[in-house]
Amino acid sequence: MSPAIEALRVYLTVIPAGAIKDTDELASLLGSCWDDLSGDKPTDITAFKVSSRLEQAHWQPPLITFIVERHGAIVAGGSKRAECQGWVVDIEAASVRRDLINRSRLVVPQDKPLDVKPLVAEVVNAILNNQPHKAVVRKSDALFKVEVAEIIPSTVAATTSKRRKRFWEALDESMLKHGWQRQGRFVYGKQKP
Repeated sequence: MSPAIEALRVYLTVIPAGAIKDTDELASLLGSCWDDLSGDKPTDITAFKVSSRLEQAHWQPPLITFIVERHGAIVAGGSKRAECQGWVVDIEAASVRRDLINRSRLVVPQDKPLDVKPLVAEVVNAILNNQPHKAVVRKSDALFKVEVAEIIPSTVAATTSKRRKRFWEALDESMLKHGWQRQGRFVYGKQKP
């Protein structure tokens, strides 16, 4: 048994069973012995991540359970949520395994819902009244292209996609009421009689 695992065992002998409120020392000790524990540990769960992100620790001899917040989806882009992985350390067996607990946590605030109606009204007004608009490109008197990125800029991929879909649906409906229809990708033209 490694000295680091033994130090963790000694620490736990004075800890009562139940939730561990002050996790600083536990996190440090687990980080020190993480590489010495047997079990199926992904290589991207390092001792540093355990020691710096350990939370919600619970001691029920001989098991320590805890959560580690993972930021892979955030770092890769496109997510505002961190994965919270559950872990179980069996101090008697000097082993570690993933717990079935697997949640996510909102780390970056969600964007506020976007009301597309005013945006649609601006574009419809610009097309019908032949007025300049940053998102409307006139191809001819009866043909206009709408540059949606000028109206709904890119953010998180799923959010942008949903917002733009709602915009296109509302714009299609509104333009149809005025005798215009989509005639290609992003292009609107007057309906032929």
